[in-house]
Amino acid sequence: MNDGYTVVQGGEMGYIFPVGGTSAATPSFAGLIALVNQKYNSVQGCINPVLYPLAAKQATGGTSIFHDITTGNNSIPGQAGYSATAGYDQATGLGSVDFNTLVNHWNNAVTPTGSLTIFTYAATVSQSQSTRAAVKTVTTGISSAVALTVSGMPTGVTASFSPGTIMSPGSVSSTLNIAASSTANPGNYTLTVTGTAGSQTAKSSFTLTVLAPSFGLAVPSTAQGMQNGQTITAVVGITPQNGFNGIVTLGTTGLPAGVTATFSPASLSGSKAGTSVMSIVAAKSAHGGFYGFNVTATSGSLTQTASMNLAVNVTQSCKMVFTPSAIALAPGGTTTVALTCPSAGSAISMYPFGMPSGITATLSSSTQP
Repeated sequence: MNDGYTVVQGGEMGYIFPVGGTSAATPSFAGLIALVNQKYNSVQGCINPVLYPLAAKQATGGTSIFHDITTGNNSIPGQAGYSATAGYDQATGLGSVDFNTLVNHWNNAVTPTGSLTIFTYAATVSQSQSTRAAVKTVTTGISSAVALTVSGMPTGVTASFSPGTIMSPGSVSSTLNIAASSTANPGNYTLTVTGTAGSQTAKSSFTLTVLAPSFGLAVPSTAQGMQNGQTITAVVGITPQNGFNGIVTLGTTGLPAGVTATFSPASLSGSKAGTSVMSIVAAKSAHGGFYGFNVTATSGSLTQTASMNLAVNVTQSCKMVFTPSAIALAPGGTTTVALTCPSAGSAISMYPFGMPSGITATLSSSTQP
């Protein structure tokens, strides 16, 4: 017997002649499949779906793994068997195996059954700035590297992966480097990352927000109180946002007559947060009252506005002049008296009081300008 196995038992030859057949070939082939398990780090289970496709590929010019046996038979005395023929036959099956080649080409006929998943996360970038977005791939049962691409980038925004190809299986991260030009249009955009590993493809979409450079304006939130003829101060601040670095000029709108405001300094550099002192001056002629006005901050075509409240209290002495200075009034009669306050520097409010019983007075105007 030229195809037999020599049996060794207890370190010594158990038989004086070699043996063969299924009882010897099966454990031998099982040991070889254990090497396949070791190489691919997984249990193969039923191997027929691998062996026969490999043989079919070999028949059409694929890798030579099986050595076809075309002569002989498996007959035994008293029982006719099968004869060996070209290709698969009942006598020799697929033939003998070049096992080193089989191990290294085991996956040639296997359709990938693993999985590929892509994870992405929202990102934000400002005009003329760059940012990074995390991308993670999770692969199981796949040995091919994962190639990454991204689509949906708006005009003026570019992106690249670092690295662009990542190994599998397992959970591996890549960095998506995003750069926005000064002309990129602000807005929200949907980007899609595609990962390809062999015949497996996975996609994941995320939102990219493109921001325009800007700045914040902060003013006191409480009302500012003052007397006419007085000067008070308040602190105004700006904070750059989204890469802003312009010059910001400060001003006011809506101040009442007789009230003015100036800033020191009058403009601020937007490259960093800064403050300016606003001086509010109320002239003697300013009318008392509660007023709302706006602080403005302007840089080029960009303007920010914040509202403030101002209370002006008027303090003055006034000696009323009655014309005529004395009157005579009969019962049931009426008369008119002019009231003025020549010493008043601004509008004053008036109302009658202390009238004797039975006499009433009505003002044609409750204020004097």
